[in-house]
Amino acid sequence: MNNQGLFIEPNNIIELFTFDLTTFFFEEDFEEVDCHEEKGVLMVEYQKQLPWVELKLFDRVIFRVFNDKDNIVGSSHINVKFPINT
Repeated sequence: MNNQGLFIEPNNIIELFTFDLTTFFFEEDFEEVDCHEEKGVLMVEYQKQLPWVELKLFDRVIFRVFNDKDNIVGSSHINVKFPINT
């Protein structure tokens, strides 16, 4: 925050978005849009339509979840994509 307390400087690009990414799977308003399986890795894409347009560009969020079928103990990798609305 600056000296006047009017603006909080973002630490990264995620802080510029008003959508809280941690709430993506809280409700059943997302859909599976794609699924690929290759060499022991399963990739599933989930999409959620936003009720607003983020940064005057993005109207939906896509979570891409990767599961390594050979390593059931490890963590899954997740990518997030904000597609430009058309």
